[in-house]
Amino acid sequence: MITKTTTYRLCATMLAIALSGCGAAPADDAPGAVSLDQVYQQMDRSMEGLLRYRTASVAKHEALRSLGAQEAHATITLGAPVPPGEAADIIRAHHLDVRMLYAYALRDGEVLTIADKRPPRAKRAALDGSWPEQLDDRLKRVSEHLGAELLGVVALVGSVEADQIDLLQRDDRVFLVDVSADQHLIENPGNSEYMQSFAWDLYHRRK
Repeated sequence: MITKTTTYRLCATMLAIALSGCGAAPADDAPGAVSLDQVYQQMDRSMEGLLRYRTASVAKHEALRSLGAQEAHATITLGAPVPPGEAADIIRAHHLDVRMLYAYALRDGEVLTIADKRPPRAKRAALDGSWPEQLDDRLKRVSEHLGAELLGVVALVGSVEADQIDLLQRDDRVFLVDVSADQHLIENPGNSEYMQSFAWDLYHRRK
């Protein structure tokens, strides 16, 4: 029985390791991770409850566009772990500006969360754009270093262009594009905080 998850954060070539109790990924102790919505805090975490939250959250997509937002600050929960190459396809297809990526790996019955954080946008602009193509190698190397089996990418945090939000939500691999933390909808200057994903809940309901 899985009783805990361990989070491994990639920062260039360094790994910061933290233990956390059972909960949604991103892990509760991840930088900037916060539950900004009372619905999130109090919701029923059954599959029915998750689907109700998704319906309410998707309704915010139109609210965001009505405010004239050109892009949305979003937490994207994938329906199930996907291979890094497939995650890269999602990033490219929907022009995502990803700030943080979460993947799961399995070691001796324990779920390990690998968090890959990207530099601030100003620094990302100077990069060569090869980051998505490097995902497969990066995540596999970390998993092998940890002696774990890579299960796949489970969540993304970053910016989505307004005209891509609905297309991304309709992607069969995506469970929810959650824009609840966008600064147009709540007080969140600079979109420094973000909603947690439901990757943990979805993964364990498939066990």
